[in-house]
Amino acid sequence: MTRLSPEIGRCPSCNTPIRQDHPYAWCSECGNGLPEELRPRPRAGAAVERPADAGGPRVMFRHFGSSFRTWDGLFAEAAAFATQVGRERLISIGHSEDQAKGVVTVWYWSA
Repeated sequence: MTRLSPEIGRCPSCNTPIRQDHPYAWCSECGNGLPEELRPRPRAGAAVERPADAGGPRVMFRHFGSSFRTWDGLFAEAAAFATQVGRERLISIGHSEDQAKGVVTVWYWSA
Protein backbone atom coordinates (compact mmCIF):
# COMPACT_ATOMS: atom_id res chain seq x y z
CA MET A 1 0.00 0.00 0.00
CA THR A 2 1.36 3.40 -1.00
CA ARG A 3 1.41 5.99 1.74
CA LEU A 4 0.38 9.47 0.56
CA SER A 5 2.00 12.61 1.89
CA PRO A 6 -0.22 15.07 3.78
CA GLU A 7 -2.52 17.31 1.76
CA ILE A 8 -1.44 20.96 1.90
CA GLY A 9 -4.33 22.44 -0.08
CA ARG A 10 -6.41 22.17 -3.22
CA CYS A 11 -6.02 23.54 -6.73
CA PRO A 12 -8.14 26.70 -6.93
CA SER A 13 -9.13 25.85 -10.52
CA CYS A 14 -10.20 22.18 -10.32
CA ASN A 15 -10.14 21.39 -6.58
CA THR A 16 -7.58 18.56 -6.98
CA PRO A 17 -5.80 17.78 -3.68
CA ILE A 18 -2.21 19.06 -3.62
CA ARG A 19 0.07 16.96 -1.44
CA GLN A 20 3.21 18.01 0.41
CA ASP A 21 5.48 16.14 -2.02
CA HIS A 22 3.83 17.61 -5.17
CA PRO A 23 6.87 18.55 -7.31
CA TYR A 24 5.32 21.09 -9.69
CA ALA A 25 4.34 24.78 -9.65
CA TRP A 26 1.17 23.84 -11.52
CA CYS A 27 -1.70 21.42 -10.98
CA SER A 28 -0.95 18.01 -12.49
CA GLU A 29 -4.66 17.52 -13.20
CA CYS A 30 -5.69 20.75 -14.99
CA GLY A 31 -2.27 22.30 -15.71
CA ASN A 32 -3.07 25.69 -14.18
CA GLY A 33 -0.49 27.44 -12.01
CA LEU A 34 -0.75 26.97 -8.26
CA PRO A 35 -0.71 29.82 -5.74
CA GLU A 36 2.67 30.50 -4.13
CA GLU A 37 1.76 28.74 -0.88
CA LEU A 38 1.11 25.45 -2.75
CA ARG A 39 4.24 25.51 -4.92
CA PRO A 40 7.12 23.17 -4.08
CA ARG A 41 9.95 24.44 -1.91
CA PRO A 42 13.49 23.08 -1.90
CA ARG A 43 14.07 20.84 1.10
CA ALA A 44 16.43 22.21 3.72
CA GLY A 45 19.93 21.24 2.67
CA ALA A 46 18.80 20.11 -0.78
CA ALA A 47 21.09 21.26 -3.57
CA VAL A 48 19.38 23.43 -6.13
CA GLU A 49 22.49 23.40 -8.30
CA ARG A 50 24.43 20.21 -8.87
CA PRO A 51 28.02 20.05 -10.09
CA ALA A 52 28.52 18.03 -13.25
CA ASP A 53 32.12 17.34 -12.23
CA ALA A 54 33.93 18.01 -8.93
CA GLY A 55 37.41 18.65 -10.46
CA GLY A 56 38.60 21.79 -12.27
CA PRO A 57 36.25 24.60 -13.30
CA ARG A 58 32.71 23.88 -12.18
CA VAL A 59 30.11 23.34 -14.83
CA MET A 60 26.61 23.49 -13.38
CA PHE A 61 23.20 22.64 -14.80
CA ARG A 62 19.55 23.03 -13.99
CA HIS A 63 16.84 21.15 -15.81
CA PHE A 64 13.17 21.99 -16.26
CA GLY A 65 10.96 19.02 -17.13
CA SER A 66 7.30 18.19 -17.42
CA SER A 67 4.77 15.87 -18.98
CA PHE A 68 2.01 18.45 -18.58
CA ARG A 69 3.43 21.85 -19.49
CA THR A 70 3.81 23.17 -23.01
CA TRP A 71 7.21 23.58 -24.65
CA ASP A 72 6.64 27.35 -24.53
CA GLY A 73 6.20 27.15 -20.75
CA LEU A 74 9.32 25.04 -20.26
CA PHE A 75 11.42 27.28 -22.51
CA ALA A 76 10.11 30.43 -20.80
CA GLU A 77 11.11 29.09 -17.36
CA ALA A 78 14.54 28.03 -18.64
CA ALA A 79 15.02 31.39 -20.39
CA ALA A 80 14.18 33.29 -17.19
CA PHE A 81 16.77 31.25 -15.30
CA ALA A 82 19.37 31.70 -18.07
CA THR A 83 18.77 35.46 -17.94
CA GLN A 84 19.50 35.41 -14.18
CA VAL A 85 22.70 33.43 -14.83
CA GLY A 86 23.88 36.02 -17.36
CA ARG A 87 25.40 35.61 -20.81
CA GLU A 88 28.99 35.60 -19.53
CA ARG A 89 28.32 32.44 -17.46
CA LEU A 90 25.89 30.71 -19.83
CA ILE A 91 27.27 27.70 -21.72
CA SER A 92 24.22 26.36 -23.55
CA ILE A 93 20.54 25.48 -23.42
CA GLY A 94 19.40 22.09 -24.70
CA HIS A 95 16.12 20.24 -24.93
CA SER A 96 14.87 16.70 -25.40
CA GLU A 97 11.69 14.66 -25.25
CA ASP A 98 11.11 11.08 -24.17
CA GLN A 99 7.77 9.33 -23.72
CA ALA A 100 5.83 12.63 -23.71
CA LYS A 101 8.08 14.28 -21.11
CA GLY A 102 9.87 17.42 -22.25
CA VAL A 103 13.14 18.50 -20.64
CA VAL A 104 15.06 21.76 -21.09
CA THR A 105 18.55 21.91 -19.54
CA VAL A 106 20.54 25.09 -18.90
CA TRP A 107 24.33 24.57 -18.65
CA TYR A 108 26.41 27.34 -17.05
CA TRP A 109 29.63 28.14 -15.18
CA SER A 110 29.38 28.48 -11.39
CA ALA A 111 29.91 31.95 -9.93
